[in-house]
Amino acid sequence: MSTQDETFELYDLKVEVVCPPGARIMYGAKPGDYFVLEGEMLYLPPNQGISIYSLSAVLPLLAAKQRPTAKFDWMTSDAEVACPDPHCPSRLRITRTGLRAFKHSETTVVPISDENKVNPVISFVLTSTPTIAIKSVIYYLLRALYQPDLPDTIHQVESIMPEVENKQQLWGGRFTGTTDPLMWEFNQSLKYDKRMRGADIQGSIAYTKALRLQGVYTEEEEAIMIKGLQAVDQEWESGKFEIKPTDEDIHTANERRLSEIVGPVGGKLHTGRSRNDQCATDLRLWLLAEIKDVESALKGLIRVMVERADSEKDILMPGYTHLQRGQPIRWSHLLLSHAFSFISDLQRLRELVPRVSVLPLGSGALAGNPFGVDREFLAKELGFQSIAENSLWGVSDRDYIVEFMMWASLTMTHASRMAEDLIIYSTAEFGFIQLSDAYSTGSSMMPQKKNPDSLELLRGKSGRIFGNMAGFLMTLKGLPSTYNKDLQEDKEPLFDSVDNVSASLRIAEGVIATLNVNSEKMRAALTMDMLATDLADYLVRKGTPFRETHHISGRAVALAESLGVQLSDLTLEQYKKLSPKFEEDVVSVFDFERSVEQRNAIGGTSKQTVDRQIAVLRKALE
Repeated sequence: MSTQDETFELYDLKVEVVCPPGARIMYGAKPGDYFVLEGEMLYLPPNQGISIYSLSAVLPLLAAKQRPTAKFDWMTSDAEVACPDPHCPSRLRITRTGLRAFKHSETTVVPISDENKVNPVISFVLTSTPTIAIKSVIYYLLRALYQPDLPDTIHQVESIMPEVENKQQLWGGRFTGTTDPLMWEFNQSLKYDKRMRGADIQGSIAYTKALRLQGVYTEEEEAIMIKGLQAVDQEWESGKFEIKPTDEDIHTANERRLSEIVGPVGGKLHTGRSRNDQCATDLRLWLLAEIKDVESALKGLIRVMVERADSEKDILMPGYTHLQRGQPIRWSHLLLSHAFSFISDLQRLRELVPRVSVLPLGSGALAGNPFGVDREFLAKELGFQSIAENSLWGVSDRDYIVEFMMWASLTMTHASRMAEDLIIYSTAEFGFIQLSDAYSTGSSMMPQKKNPDSLELLRGKSGRIFGNMAGFLMTLKGLPSTYNKDLQEDKEPLFDSVDNVSASLRIAEGVIATLNVNSEKMRAALTMDMLATDLADYLVRKGTPFRETHHISGRAVALAESLGVQLSDLTLEQYKKLSPKFEEDVVSVFDFERSVEQRNAIGGTSKQTVDRQIAVLRKALE
């Protein structure tokens, strides 16, 4: 820390920091720290610690001439550092879009003169609040380093973050002041809503055509606009789209770039259109496309389950209630039970589509479109099944998002329950199945472990998706009619839910497709007491009421336990003491294959009924 003016040598550059009374300059750069400068963006190398308390800590790193090539990934990380000293309220933030200064001050750059070109001096005169318009200063510093021919006059450098004047925004005409930098960061959504870029351009192309039908655009202008929008789309796809500080969200980013390409004609695009109906349209278009992808993933999982069940019908295992062994079943029967849950999910997902496929475009901000755009044309152009009949509802409705997240929550509940079954059956205590190495991990300490992390993550992510739904419902519950900025909070939970349910279904498919079934252990887990119900059914067929046979069978189980033998080891004489209806054919009861084949009513575990279930599921997948 220093409270004095400072001058330090950096290669052939001398940097002078003038510190007025009351100001303190924090030096936070560590030996070996470095940055990479690319355009106006300041990058950190991967895993490099950040230690910046003022500009004076940044300058030595910028002045270094040996610039490494590694750079910090701005799309996945951000960091903030603040001066801990109360006399130095400087705060710089490294974000996904660059360095930003949160408090304004004047920065005076003393240019290089002919007298000091050999040992140039750049002076930064800091106010008592030493926060720098960092991007402007970096710009002048670079010019001093690489183009030492600045004019001889003193330059007053204004704050460049935000050099985002309100008049540059779509909503800026009403405002005369600038936006607080923290508010600007708080308000931005481009970092996540840019994934709707394709839907936004698709909607704008359709709206361009609708405006041409109303005479707002000529045919020539329409062609220019469509070509320009396609060029913007191509820039996004190729990774060449350059995000600017004024790009508040995907809508402003695309419109700004479009106007740069096509000129003033681009300014007509927002005629009669608000971001309210534009955003609502984009989100529905995006979700409709994602639903197709999620449906494909869900069908893939069901298909693998069905095919596996078909090929493993002869494997028998215990069926459980309360995690206690109940009756013998087919392994296929268990698999198909989960498949039927997922088929219900598939049906619900398809039923959701008509409520998502409703066109808001043409609703304007809230009261409707004053230019008479043909909304039926727009719906057909964009592939919507229906039109929002009320403009107030059209711009504000987010029920379809809640519905999707409810659907995702229920689907993940089913995935979680299946995962729980498989986790239990994969333990050494059961040993019925073994996950493939592709979907397992080990222990950092215990080398013998093979952990079912894929299934545990399926189970864990279900809670995450439940939370997304509950959180968004809490956002919606207190909103007044039409659009409110709260609705910006619809995208992150929706995007997260879509991403995680899609990934979970594909992971589940991989787990089911590759797991190994230990049919011998499953068979060995079958015990004769699991045929106690069959014993009761035997007496029912002999004419005894079931409630009575239930008690008789229970006494037989108790007798076998007291003697330390299996039900099949009891003698006919012992059985006759329990009921005279027992005959020599009672031995036929103690056959597991016979037991499962007797469950031949629709929905049962006999081979015939399992085949029927497989056929039903295959038809549902068509």
